[in-house]
Amino acid sequence: MASLQRQLNTLKKVLEKTSINVICPLCLRGFSRADVLYAHFRQEGGEDTMHAGLAMKQADFGTFISCYERAMGASIPSSMLRDGHECFKTWFIVENYRRDAENGAVHPDASLGELFNFDALDDCESTCV
Repeated sequence: MASLQRQLNTLKKVLEKTSINVICPLCLRGFSRADVLYAHFRQEGGEDTMHAGLAMKQADFGTFISCYERAMGASIPSSMLRDGHECFKTWFIVENYRRDAENGAVHPDASLGELFNFDALDDCESTCV
């Protein structure tokens, strides 16, 4: 089994070379653009109130932060939430996902493979810069 640090370094290299820029904190699916992420929230939100709540950052911040903290598995002070879609940026999610588990919250030890759905990488649309 590879060390967690080596797995993280590999994941960082992979993400730097992909078009994943934002991540849904609930299902950990990656997207190339914020508008596609918000479309995902709206589509899934028809069936799932958590996804619907994640789309409400501007309309109902209280609902948004409640859903965001539950999806992240971490208490995130509103001062930490970045403007716009920054709180969905890849490294913000990676740095803060299940952060409360480090402070003693119930959380099974997980490898990066359990935290990220690498099969979702195949679904990402490629972008050229």
